[in-house]
Amino acid sequence: MYIQTLIAYEAQYTGTPTQADIGKVHTISTTAGDTNNNRSKEGVTTTTNSGIAKQVGFVERPDNSIGQYARGYFVFPASTFGND
Repeated sequence: MYIQTLIAYEAQYTGTPTQADIGKVHTISTTAGDTNNNRSKEGVTTTTNSGIAKQVGFVERPDNSIGQYARGYFVFPASTFGND
């Protein structure tokens, strides 16, 4: 077990995030996924501002851009069990 709240995890959005999503907390969902366009089956939603994954930035690589199915960095600031 490793407990560390300062680790940022990379995850893909299921929709189209914007710069304004940085600092917001989102839910994680399961989608259909697609191996043709490398869309993940598990993703972070853009439709809600509640949940367990707080975005702290966007992945800065040539294969990523802010837009549909973008990849971001996320932290989990609260316990998923509800007992911080």
